[in-house]
Amino acid sequence: MKSKTILMLFFFFALAVFSAVEITVPGTIVSDDQYFTVKDIWPEFPYDRTIAFIGKSGLVYTSEELAKTLYGLMKPYDIKYELIFASKDIKVLYSQYMIKEEQSGIDIKKDILEKMQKNYPEYVFSEQVTTRPAVEKVLSYEINSYGLLKDLLNVTFTAKMPDGKKTIGTLSVAVEKNVKVLVILQDVKKNQQIKAELTGESTVNILKYEFNIINRHDLDNFAYTALRDLKAGEPINIAFVKKIPDLKAGQTVEIVVEYGTVMVRATGRLMKDASYGEVVQIRNIDSGVLLEGVLVQGAKVLINMNGGD
Repeated sequence: MKSKTILMLFFFFALAVFSAVEITVPGTIVSDDQYFTVKDIWPEFPYDRTIAFIGKSGLVYTSEELAKTLYGLMKPYDIKYELIFASKDIKVLYSQYMIKEEQSGIDIKKDILEKMQKNYPEYVFSEQVTTRPAVEKVLSYEINSYGLLKDLLNVTFTAKMPDGKKTIGTLSVAVEKNVKVLVILQDVKKNQQIKAELTGESTVNILKYEFNIINRHDLDNFAYTALRDLKAGEPINIAFVKKIPDLKAGQTVEIVVEYGTVMVRATGRLMKDASYGEVVQIRNIDSGVLLEGVLVQGAKVLINMNGGD
């Protein structure tokens, strides 16, 4: 592969030395990304030299300006070339922000939806698409911004209408990101413990829920009670449940400190409610020193001073 690349470069530069390369520069250049490079003008150029960053409004050069810019970039390669400009003024656009012009009219809903589906490939888009004001066909349009509000995707745009007037509008479409989560299988009352048999997996549109959801691992390792009535089919929102502590604040625990081959034991008092497996703070009853360790079954707090887990 390396020898092939070297051979290609040899022929490229041999061609450049013995004959001038004709480079046709179109009036409008469309880049696949936001960086305008020499390759956007001359795809065969072996080096991807950046000319400028492309903003939403694009770039505009006169033929003289662009010729000078290219001369500075290509001079180190000693390439003989001839620029043929199709227009006196050259516009450079990023394809994502490109204003589309079609005299027959553009189906703005379909066209924007196709772009958004490329940006959010993991989402399922509803067939119900609305625009405000109501717009169907436009001569041209430009996307100004877009973003998600829970399960609703909103896109703002500026469009040129069939009568030649410009209008600013918003397109909205419902989207789904369906994932498996833990849900309540039957109604649970406030203060009732959420046991594993009361839960099951279900596929839901996760975009509808703006919270952290309890998963199976959480439920297997900790006990929870409901802070309000929960309905069957509802994902378990961590904001609506309370973890049942294995030990309460103020309870005494055995402190076990490991340092090398030495093990020291003492008695401490929990500073807050805690569950087994959590990192907790305890206060040594004898010395009053505040310590931190892992709460384990048997009302013990392990403190490893060896630097390992």
